[in-house]
Amino acid sequence: MNEFTNNLLDVIRQKESQGNYNIFAGDKPTTNRNLTNRTLNDVIRIQGQKAAGAYQFKPKTLQTLMKDLQLTGKEKFTPELQDQLAMRLLERRGLNDYLSGNIDTPTFGLNVAKEWASLPVLAPTKGYRGRSVEPGMSFYEGYGSNKALLKGEDFDRYQTLLSMGAPRPEVVPARGILSQAADMVTAPIAAATDYLGDVFWNPRKLFGRTTD
Repeated sequence: MNEFTNNLLDVIRQKESQGNYNIFAGDKPTTNRNLTNRTLNDVIRIQGQKAAGAYQFKPKTLQTLMKDLQLTGKEKFTPELQDQLAMRLLERRGLNDYLSGNIDTPTFGLNVAKEWASLPVLAPTKGYRGRSVEPGMSFYEGYGSNKALLKGEDFDRYQTLLSMGAPRPEVVPARGILSQAADMVTAPIAAATDYLGDVFWNPRKLFGRTTD
C-alpha cells in the first residue's frame, strides 16, 4: 500500500465504523465483539445480515472476497486482514486504473461511493435505482437511512485526497533568463558555423554551379 491508499482506507474506516474493527452495523462505536480473534467463517456465521468490522463488510461481500483471494475461512479477522480485504474492494472498484490514469477522479469517486454508502459522489449522477444525486451525497441517498458522512470542509478535504491519486503531469523546469539570453547569442554563431561547414563540403551553395 502507498500513502494514498493508506489515507483513503483510513477515511473509509472512520466513516464506516469510527475505526472499530470489532463492531457490527448498529452497534455503539465503543462496542467490542472481539471479531478480530474470530475466523472469517465465524464472523460470517454470527453476523447474520449485519455488516461487520472496520469497513462494514456484508456477509455476501466477505464470501466473494474469500473466493477472490483464495482464503479458506479459517483466517483470523484481524485488522491486517480487514485492511487487505478493503484494499481488494478498492482494486475491484478501479484503484489500479485510477492510479495509472485510465479513469478520472470523479469516476473513481463514484466507484468508491458505490462500495461504501458513507462516502459521497464527486459529480452529479444517477444514484441507486436511478435517483439523482449531487456532489457530496451518497450514491444510495434516499434508500433506507443511507447518507454520506462527509460534509462541508470534510467533503472538500476528501476531494483533495482523492485527487492525490491521479497521475501528476511531468513538469518541465522553466529555463532561467540567463540560459535564454545565452541561446540568443549562441544561436546565430551556431547557425553560421553550420552554414560554413556545409559550404566547405558543397561549394555550389556559395558560388552557384562550378565547372567540372
